[in-house]
Amino acid sequence: MFQLPEGDRARWIDLLQANPVPDVLRQIAGTYSIGRGDLGFALVDLSPDVLTQHVQAVWTWDIERKGRGLNDDELVEELASLRFRLD
Repeated sequence: MFQLPEGDRARWIDLLQANPVPDVLRQIAGTYSIGRGDLGFALVDLSPDVLTQHVQAVWTWDIERKGRGLNDDELVEELASLRFRLD
């Protein structure tokens, strides 16, 4: 199971607080060369509020913008209850 490097978490949280969540998640995926599966697990490192439904939303998200899965707006709606912060 993928975990974000501890030293990188604060930077990603800052970006998530200031930018659209889908844009930052795409940056995370590109930085670590990970797909939706690992990206869903990385979400756990970014918010203390993550539930299975949030991880599953990332897993079904259309990260490549090919028209299959949740679009960016739907992902934002699914993740709206998350507070991005370090515990």
